[in-house]
Amino acid sequence: METEKRTSRCILKNNKKMNNGIKRIGKGLFAIFVMKVVLVCGVLVFQACQTDSNSDLNYETSEEIKNNFLDALKITSNNLSSVPISPIPSKLPTENGAIVKRDGDTTNTGSNVETQTFCLMHYDASSTSQAVDDIVNSINSVGDLMNARTQHGVTTQFDLTYNPSDTTDTGNNQDPNSFDPNDCLSIFELPVQPVIDAMIPAIVEAKNYFYSKGFSDNEITEILDGEEEYNLVPLVTALIAQEDITNSNVSIDYMHLFGFSVYAQDSESVSGRMYDCLMRSLGVTALQEAMQQGLKSTAGKRALKKAIRKIAAKTLSWIGAAWAVFEFVSCMFF
Repeated sequence: METEKRTSRCILKNNKKMNNGIKRIGKGLFAIFVMKVVLVCGVLVFQACQTDSNSDLNYETSEEIKNNFLDALKITSNNLSSVPISPIPSKLPTENGAIVKRDGDTTNTGSNVETQTFCLMHYDASSTSQAVDDIVNSINSVGDLMNARTQHGVTTQFDLTYNPSDTTDTGNNQDPNSFDPNDCLSIFELPVQPVIDAMIPAIVEAKNYFYSKGFSDNEITEILDGEEEYNLVPLVTALIAQEDITNSNVSIDYMHLFGFSVYAQDSESVSGRMYDCLMRSLGVTALQEAMQQGLKSTAGKRALKKAIRKIAAKTLSWIGAAWAVFEFVSCMFF
């Protein structure tokens, strides 16, 4: 009997010790679990903070690049406004279409200065009391021409083939960019080098935009695919507008790419205004494909090359690109 009691007491003691051990193990495992949870939460919080920090940094960098580019566009536009324009004396039609020289006309024709000609084709007679001679005589720079377009509804056409020294040239050639001088109220020529110089600030910041995206000089050259560097300016303008549209969730109709309609629901936003001004100045719409694929991806670069070709077909020359910049800045900021 006594033996049974001792055995029972031993069993109870052992069970108690076992229970205590299990409790200690359970507490230890729970403590380890809690520590792991705390550690994981700490890591997640740290990563979240780091991500937010990187996002803020990327956003600030992106905003700085965009603002630098837009500022460069303003500088380029301001430089362009002072580029001189000269009438061509041997190709100035009178009201009856006869080509005559007007007193006081000056020209760079015959010099070593590279120029490009354009035709002043029409003006809105109902919007002004000025005679056409007064309007023509008031145009001495690109800025004057832009003012004439705003105030008097002046329309122009550039010609890449017209030769002012060829008195037999009637403009009736096969190039679609040519004009017939007899259809012009006046013909002017614009020096190319000052236009190139004026475009440099915008080109530099356009390259900086691509550098900020991780592009090298070789990759930028690859995107240009043989086209002139000035084509980067309208391309970057379109890309920045696309980024703003994406970031602000503005709804865009992507039915057509380059040269057709674009619609921004939020027309009062900076993004919507940029798109509206792009359409007015060049007809460039969203580069959705390049942005979706990633600019540095193979598909993205292919889309950028396609965009450059479209832009080059629109601008045709330094003058055309500069004109697009001038019109964009005038629309966007004034």
